Amino acid sequence: MAAAYYLGVLDYLIIAFTLLISTAIGITFKSSSKGTGKMREYFMAGKNMALLPVIMSTTATMISPLTTMGIPAEIYRYGIQLWTLALGTAVGMVLAAYIFIPVYFQCDVCTVYEVLWTSPILYSPVLALNAITDLPLELSILAFGAICSIYCAVGGLKAVLWTDVFQTILMFVTALMLLVAGIKDVGGFANVLDRAKEGGRLNMFNFQIDFTTRYTFWNGFFQGLSYGVTAYGVNQTGVQRLLSLSKIERAKS
Repeated sequence: MAAAYYLGVLDYLIIAFTLLISTAIGITFKSSSKGTGKMREYFMAGKNMALLPVIMSTTATMISPLTTMGIPAEIYRYGIQLWTLALGTAVGMVLAAYIFIPVYFQCDVCTVYEVLWTSPILYSPVLALNAITDLPLELSILAFGAICSIYCAVGGLKAVLWTDVFQTILMFVTALMLLVAGIKDVGGFANVLDRAKEGGRLNMFNFQIDFTTRYTFWNGFFQGLSYGVTAYGVNQTGVQRLLSLSKIERAKS
């Protein structure tokens, strides 16, 4: 039977600290624009954001908790052939950059659509918090919803962007720590490759056209292509971040 692990005081302090940082960023970047410029400042960060925080914010937005928890499990179970999803996504991003983004800049709009996206993406980290703590699910939902509402309402898009920068750094640092710990736990990177090979997880180039196979090059690529176009071309949460940049060339990059 697997050993049970429980969070200690330090663990709860770390969770509280990360949530408080998001709230503090929202207060720090509280929108102060007046009159007609207020909406532009609030929803588009004044269209003067630097490229790096926009890149990091968009990354944090598109790599959701569902992705970070689901993709590794999927690859572990069915193999690395899913890498073609990333390839297709990259092509889709290029198409979005040259087909959709220019239209938004020319029309000078700041919204697309996001109602159906919000609830499942908010619910997934709530489930994760509920799984590792004794907090009731309803309280977890209230806590996450309140914190997100505070920093979004107080600071506008600029606060959202910088909060995403913090969360992106936290996400990649955590992933790197897990990677190092995992490699160390199995006795080195060579053992990782050996186990992956034994489990049949390193088949990267399956060009079969077989609808009964879970992952091939083709279904992964076209799934990624569809995702790249929709996520960066018609998804409000991605497009709004790109519209915070001053020039269309920077958004395309």
